[in-house]
Amino acid sequence: MSIYKIEKEINPIIAGASFLTSIITHKPFIAGMPLAAGIEITNHCNLKCPECSSGSDILTRTRGFYDREAV
Repeated sequence: MSIYKIEKEINPIIAGASFLTSIITHKPFIAGMPLAAGIEITNHCNLKCPECSSGSDILTRTRGFYDREAV
């Protein structure tokens, strides 16, 4: 078994323990890598979903599209 595979399998446990430690101590404690990452390519939406900040018009940043050159 490769080291990468072991790290990948242990990471959710480390991240979960980090979260619980933060809750118990009331202080930020970050360990492990994020379990998921999301990229929003646009914040233009006309669906008006009540849970979405873009669709419900409570978004505070300007509307636009993802710019690969800016990254």
